[in-house]
Amino acid sequence: MNRDYFWLTEEQFSRLQALLPTDTRGKRWRSSG
Repeated sequence: MNRDYFWLTEEQFSRLQALLPTDTRGKRWRSSG
């Protein structure tokens, strides 16, 4: 898992994932890198 561009910790990201829709989770975060 590439965390180079992740400014969130694993715990924070886990909570964020639960809030975001599944499709948004894959598309938006990947294009950021």
